Amino acid sequence: GDILENTGNRVEVKNLNSIRQVQQAAEYEAIRQVEAIMNDEPTAQETRTFEVKSGKTKVIRTKEGAKDYRFMPEPDMPPIVLNQEVRYLLRDYY
Repeated sequence: GDILENTGNRVEVKNLNSIRQVQQAAEYEAIRQVEAIMNDEPTAQETRTFEVKSGKTKVIRTKEGAKDYRFMPEPDMPPIVLNQEVRYLLRDYY
């Protein structure tokens, strides 16, 4: 199957106040989510906040089963699609 079948749900990160924080949150989330995938633990549909002191994101709201959860895709940011080869490379790297 496609790797997207195993990645879980969309995670939204809020309260990013600078480009640097966007970068830090994205880097943290990339590692967190790759580790979750490698451990067969799909991500939950949730909203997280970025904590500057720790450099980590933290759950502020879970969206499981929320029918009113709406996502507006950013038209200038295409989705990132990881194929099986990339998954194996990430597994070996981490």
